[in-house]
Amino acid sequence: MRLSQSYSDDFHAFYCGGAAVAGGADPYRVEPLRTCEHHNGDIHALPLEEGAVLPVPLPGYDLAASALFARLPYGNAALLWQLFLWSSVAVTIICMRRLTGIPLAVLIAVFLFSDGYISSLIGQIAPTALAGISFAAWSISRRRYALSVLGVTVSLCEPHIGLAPFIAVFICVPSVRWILSACAGLLGFLTYETIGFKQAVEYVHDVLPAHASSEIAHRGQYSLTSFLHFMGVSDSAALFLGALSYAGFVVIGVIVAYRLRRSLDEEAFLIVIPAAFALLGGVFIHITQMAIALPAGLLLYSKYPRGLPALRWGIMLLAVPWSASSDLAYVQLFVALCIAVFSWYFLENAALAAQAAIVQVAAFTGGSFLFHAEHVNDAATAAHAQFVWKHLAAPSNALSDNAWSSYVSEVFSRHATLFFFFKIPTLLGSAMIAGQAFFCAGSSKDRL
Repeated sequence: MRLSQSYSDDFHAFYCGGAAVAGGADPYRVEPLRTCEHHNGDIHALPLEEGAVLPVPLPGYDLAASALFARLPYGNAALLWQLFLWSSVAVTIICMRRLTGIPLAVLIAVFLFSDGYISSLIGQIAPTALAGISFAAWSISRRRYALSVLGVTVSLCEPHIGLAPFIAVFICVPSVRWILSACAGLLGFLTYETIGFKQAVEYVHDVLPAHASSEIAHRGQYSLTSFLHFMGVSDSAALFLGALSYAGFVVIGVIVAYRLRRSLDEEAFLIVIPAAFALLGGVFIHITQMAIALPAGLLLYSKYPRGLPALRWGIMLLAVPWSASSDLAYVQLFVALCIAVFSWYFLENAALAAQAAIVQVAAFTGGSFLFHAEHVNDAATAAHAQFVWKHLAAPSNALSDNAWSSYVSEVFSRHATLFFFFKIPTLLGSAMIAGQAFFCAGSSKDRL
């Protein structure tokens, strides 16, 4: 059993959280979440032994949707969820095609694995947030403000991502403030009707801090909080500095978006730039969310097609989920093809593109072999996880995130140095896109 071989385990929690809500129970507690997860579906990624429970740290309005899925048999719901996720990827590609004019084949190569495949493995909700951002960007570029607000509202399915463009549009487009307020009110109403006031307060006051704390040591985290923990900073300081950095980068992102909007006469920057900056620093960021910076890079590239070489490299680095190379071992040929397609397009020079593609494919393939050579995902790790769960069974009334914290600290903190090495290209790509946006916003020169 491979610990990283995921078959919609995030959807598993999503589904069972909805079932708990439908039954009038607290979806943030160990029970009935644990019982549902042990009796529905077939989780191959995590050995669900005694005490095992996957948390569902989603706001009430997300759980309103999950309650609808929970009305279906698990297999049907899982299939429908996969169709929904891939439809979200298609929406992203189509919107970015219309917004940037970049060839469809290139956009497919950019988003296929960074957004679609890697999220489909675990049933993550991130493609929906990215689809909302892309749709909002395309809509606002056409001055269809009501539709853009709809897209921003959809992106709030990942609250820490959608909040940044929500703030930017609210500040910079006064005419739609009432629509934004109405949508926020609607989400609040859905939350109240789904989980009630008490559990809504519990989510903000208890669940979010508990989940952030539980993920500090997670080797798959891309946040500043996780990096500071890796460097030996205390957890309390890491959490505080991560939250502070998130607020700071959102403010900077809104300012950069406003300046780019004025200098390039493009409203879509109000959506994509704050979302990209929200990924810098922060408390909780996973590989599936890092692709949300790509629309910012692609839109900026469409405005500067003959310049900003660092931007091109940033897009290419971000388009490959490097730390998930072992999970993509069986589709390496398709990953290589995508790398070749976007390298040829963004680098233009055939010789340079070939060299870059060869290096990237070799690095990605080598990463897969290295993860296996280090036995990161072997049966021994799974056996250790079973031992952990049997000896750290959580009480039924505890927050599910407290149980998850034990699992992360014992299992998902292993091989952190190896994972950190493979996170560097992704972090560098995100930083290069944000850096180029910052540079362009501060420059008074004409377009290249």
